[in-house]
Amino acid sequence: MSQSLLSKNTNDKSSMKSLKIGLVGATGMVGQTFVNILNEEFLIISELRAFASDASKGKKISCQGRDWEILTLQPNCFKDLDLVFFSSGDEISKEWAPQAVKQGAFVVDNSAAFRGDKEVPLIVPEVNGEYLKPGLNPH
Repeated sequence: MSQSLLSKNTNDKSSMKSLKIGLVGATGMVGQTFVNILNEEFLIISELRAFASDASKGKKISCQGRDWEILTLQPNCFKDLDLVFFSSGDEISKEWAPQAVKQGAFVVDNSAAFRGDKEVPLIVPEVNGEYLKPGLNPH
């Protein structure tokens, strides 16, 4: 994550910004892993929009001691989000990740949808994290 999202000392939450986060594919195996990581509270979440299929719409997902309603993807669903994680497969990422970027979110895509795209850098924070910038960043 960039220095603007996290302080150097992740135990010091006083210098951390609270974030509005989206999670596409929230009910899948990788999505649940993202939730488990977010539960470690290295980020302060002021809002979590958990997106999944119609079959999961309206159910709840627990993260950081709060229950969040599961939503479905729809136009303008990323408005006002700071960060969106995609863990839903190539086709969904190809369709929706650019929309998240257009709506102002920083995107981390866990699929292979953009891995060969020269316009979208492959970032490994421990290796080339200085290249992180708002927009689309495949994991």
